[in-house]
Amino acid sequence: MNKPSGFDEVKVGGDFTPIELGGHHAKIVSVKEQKSKTNRDMVVVALDFASNDKQAGYFKDLYDKDDRQDKKWPFNAVHYIVTEDNDGKCSRNFKGFITAFEDSNNTNVLWNDKFCEQFKGKKIGVVY
Repeated sequence: MNKPSGFDEVKVGGDFTPIELGGHHAKIVSVKEQKSKTNRDMVVVALDFASNDKQAGYFKDLYDKDDRQDKKWPFNAVHYIVTEDNDGKCSRNFKGFITAFEDSNNTNVLWNDKFCEQFKGKKIGVVY
C-alpha cells in the first residue's frame, strides 16, 4: 500500500475524556423524523448531558473541538430509533424512548404535525 495523500497532516481523534459508564441526566438537542436505509420510518434523537450531570455538555464539547469541515454531532450522542417492527407494530425501542421522555418530563407526548418540536431542550435519563 502507498501512504495516503495528506496522511501526516490528519489529526488523530483520541484526545478526549471517555464517557463515565452508568446513568446520566441528558437533554434532547433535537428529534427528526426520517426514513431508514431500508425505507422504514424512524426518529433520529440527538442528546447531550444536562447541566446537572457529572459530564455536562460532553457532546457539545466534542462537537466544538471537531475541526473537520463536515463535522456532525458526535456519534455516541445520536440514536436512530425505528418506529415500527417487522410486523408493522410499534417497536420496543420507540416505545421505550417515548416512555422515558414522558416519565422524565411528567407529560404526555403530543401526536401531531409538531411531534419533533416538543422534545427539544427537554430532559431524559440515559445509560451508557
